[in-house]
Amino acid sequence: MLSEHKWEIGVSAGSYYPSLTQEFWGNDLGLSYEDDHMGMQFFAYSYHIDELDDPEDVACRLFSLQILLNGALRLSWNDNSFIPVEFTYFFKCNGESRHNVHASNIERNPFSSDENIDLLEHPVFPAKGRLHSRILNICKKDEALRSLVFLVGLISTNNSLEKIMTWGTLYKIHDSVKFHSKSNGYDESKLGDSKRIDEFKAACNNSPLLGPFARHGDMGWTEPKSAITDIDEAIDLIIGYAHNFCMEHLKSKHSRKESSA
Repeated sequence: MLSEHKWEIGVSAGSYYPSLTQEFWGNDLGLSYEDDHMGMQFFAYSYHIDELDDPEDVACRLFSLQILLNGALRLSWNDNSFIPVEFTYFFKCNGESRHNVHASNIERNPFSSDENIDLLEHPVFPAKGRLHSRILNICKKDEALRSLVFLVGLISTNNSLEKIMTWGTLYKIHDSVKFHSKSNGYDESKLGDSKRIDEFKAACNNSPLLGPFARHGDMGWTEPKSAITDIDEAIDLIIGYAHNFCMEHLKSKHSRKESSA
């Protein structure tokens, strides 16, 4: 039997969150909410942080788990339009003071090694029963998938600086999908529209066209005849490309009859 949770996490998210608390299965993250006289409040719990004592370590692990959760949601829903989940603060369940979630570094594998987290999950609500919780769960042991989910989770366009970073992140996602497709023998041409992906790459690589948003600095290139310069269009294209890779990868490496997300 797993012990009671040590830490409680405060959450900020969109109106979908109450439904997600019922749909995100397994023991990796426990999502919950309360609707009382204080209004709607969102919370979360995780056995992956309960083994930690130092708030600094908890803050870093939560930051990485948050990125992976949003990546898993985007890939399972094939969508970037929802307000991402944000772990805003945490505190010990015995009532100690709050701590902010932040990251002095990114923990590349932010999971506990305790095998009981999976072994003792509820048989009616296993992580594999929902696509988003399944993706997050498989990230524990599949480095290729975890790397991709991290990148997808980093997508953000709240301000100009984030948009600059996101153009580069989208290209990294493209690189990862292309590399792991080739490594695993997947037909990359079936994962996305090759013409539109070439148009995305043409924009990303062209400093005269995108300016500081471009992946490269000045290299003397002329502007391409056709390119995707709208970042929302680029995000939708590359998330769809990554989603298709993810589904092919799960079918090939983690085969089972899929449940709907």
